[in-house]
Amino acid sequence: MEVEFYKRKRGDYPIENTISKINDTKLKKNIVHILETLEEHGHQQLIKTHDAKNLKGYKNLYEIVIRHQHLYFRIFFSIFKNKIWLLHAFLKKTNKTPQKEINIAINNKKEIIN
Repeated sequence: MEVEFYKRKRGDYPIENTISKINDTKLKKNIVHILETLEEHGHQQLIKTHDAKNLKGYKNLYEIVIRHQHLYFRIFFSIFKNKIWLLHAFLKKTNKTPQKEINIAINNKKEIIN
């Protein structure tokens, strides 16, 4: 299934910007590997391997969690128009997902749909 990155109205791609700022080479390789798996095999494969999950309480909103040492890199995505849309990504040091990050993903999803 084709993977598309969310693009802001001003023309930049915030997920790519976030990934480019990561200094840890191994973490970057893990992120690229997960995104390649997502594109080649779809989200169901990542759900089977527990690399992705459907966010409880949200329709068609998924979260990929990539753990490396003490860091957690998260990518939110949705599926529509026969594409996987990567909506938002962030790096953090705790396992809990802040509501403000979920809200950003939801707003980006609304923007793509409209």
